[in-house]
Amino acid sequence: MSIDELDLDDEMGVEADEMVMPFNAVTLKEYKGGNIVRLLMAQRENGWTQGGWAGYHQWISVGRHVCTGQHCTYIRAVGGVREDDDGNRRQFSGGGRVFHFDQTAPLETPA
Repeated sequence: MSIDELDLDDEMGVEADEMVMPFNAVTLKEYKGGNIVRLLMAQRENGWTQGGWAGYHQWISVGRHVCTGQHCTYIRAVGGVREDDDGNRRQFSGGGRVFHFDQTAPLETPA
């Protein structure tokens, strides 16, 4: 099922205009493919209406921390192309763990 075929009103029980497409809160790039569906589902299940997501260290880099007890959402990532020992080019992929903005809080600054 593609994102165009996903009926948010029907499948997720929320109005489509209430949901914001997931994006990386640090790079401001939108997520793609199956990650969109995975992150939209997490947003809906938790009642989050804004779409800002980032990795643990990305949140630290912008002055926020992941709150204790919060669980990540797993995403897939395509990393690029590598050449193996035989000279064959192969695409590699991996995964990542991201947290929603509402799972974070500002870093405390020393007084």
